[in-house]
Order: sequence, then structure tokens, then C-alpha cells
Amino acid sequence: MIKLNLRWFIQALALASSIYCFTLGFNSSKALFTNFSAATVLPLLLWTALFFFSFFVLMFTSYLKQRGNHTLRNQIPAFETLVRLLRLADYQEREPAASTKKM
Repeated sequence: MIKLNLRWFIQALALASSIYCFTLGFNSSKALFTNFSAATVLPLLLWTALFFFSFFVLMFTSYLKQRGNHTLRNQIPAFETLVRLLRLADYQEREPAASTKKM
């Protein structure tokens, strides 16, 4: 049976958010080329910033999964700093083999 966890929910939300923000940013860029003004630049900057934030959350949760499963090949110093700041250094995706119950 598949065990859903919070990381999967956050990744799904970040993926949907990044697709939505990219679509709105693309539409804002089309409006920017037809009518250039400060009122058309601001939404483009907003949707672009939200897209990058959503994509960053998606990358960070994937990094955290690999780190928790001990399958991470190269550590990224900025992500390691963020892991320490968020106090996720002990994050594990699976339970250790010794603590699983046998049926």
C-alpha cells in the first residue's frame, strides 16, 4: 500500500503552482508586447517570481527526499544551509529497517 506523506502533497502543490504561474506569466508577457506600460510589467514580474519560488520548492523537496533516503550524490551548500535553518537535518523518508514491525 502506498503511504502518502506531506512531502508528496507539497510537491504536487508546487508543481501545480509552477504550471499555473508559468501560464499566467506567459499571458502577461503577451500583454506586455501589445501594450507596454508599468501596469503590464508588474504582473509579469509577480508571476515570474512566484514561478521561480514554486520551482525552488519543488527542487528543494526532491533534494530533501534524496538526502533522507541517502541517495544524494552531490550536496548543494545552499540547500544544506536551508536544511539546517529549517531544522530538517534528521529528515528520513522511510523508517529504519530495525524499527519496522514484522507481520
